[in-house]
Amino acid sequence: MKNILLLLCFIAFSSYAQTGEAYYRKGIQFENSANFSEAIAYYNKANKAGFNEADLFLRRGICFLIVEEPQKAYDDFDTSVKMKPYNMEYLYFRGCAKKELGDLNGAISDYEKVIAEDEFEFKSLLALGSIYYLEIKDYKKAIPYFETYLEIQEDDVDVMSFLSACYWNLHTDEGTKKGIAVLTKALEIKPEDSFNYFSRGMLYVNLRDFDNALKDLNKAIELDPDYVDAYFESAMVYLQIKEYDKQIASCSKAIALKGNVGEYYFCRGLGYMAKEDKTKACEDFTEALSLGYDTARGHKKIACK
Repeated sequence: MKNILLLLCFIAFSSYAQTGEAYYRKGIQFENSANFSEAIAYYNKANKAGFNEADLFLRRGICFLIVEEPQKAYDDFDTSVKMKPYNMEYLYFRGCAKKELGDLNGAISDYEKVIAEDEFEFKSLLALGSIYYLEIKDYKKAIPYFETYLEIQEDDVDVMSFLSACYWNLHTDEGTKKGIAVLTKALEIKPEDSFNYFSRGMLYVNLRDFDNALKDLNKAIELDPDYVDAYFESAMVYLQIKEYDKQIASCSKAIALKGNVGEYYFCRGLGYMAKEDKTKACEDFTEALSLGYDTARGHKKIACK
């Protein structure tokens, strides 16, 4: 009789575990079909039924991240890390949850632990670079992470843009030249990218290489005829090289596209002033002031006399 009772208990436990695993498999199906709320519901059922594998907490945590519940995601990732502390994937995702919770130092710590185990783990490299670039604004620290990432993911044009921006923000000629080199490679991979032409053009402006700057800014406009920033920045270049008709035309195009920016009117007013057309300059400086661009105040007094 005792052996029969033990056998019945074993069968009951085995059935219970199988039910938990079945819920888990069902959760994976919902997760794979991007139905994350249902996936969470089935992972909860699996957990309640006694299925407590570390991968369940990982998967449920990822779903919580996607549905923007970072605290629950963190709790699950932390559980999986405690169960398997040397699993780098669990550490990486715990870092993601910490970042979403605003714990940047904690996120950096987890990502760096992953890198210490595998210096070419590209997701953590990208995450670290992004935190230093986008969140902390420490561009010098971001650069080596992006550089190493690009050794692995050589064709990632978006990260090339990030890296060039970091070089730009060093405010050195050397950094500017490195940024140009990065964007040149990016444009070889994706030659129809108006943003990277614009960005490279601005780097040329920093070097006062106005010919190449205009080539890139005009290429950005060719690829995207509504690229208002490219019109404005090309106008600023034309102003510096004293091509006032082209400068006024570029400002006018920017104004046509986005007429509520006082700086655009101020820029065009400078062109009219250079051409000694005080009437139109006065009109533009007045409009710039009405739109809150206070720098135009002194210029208005001169133009509107």
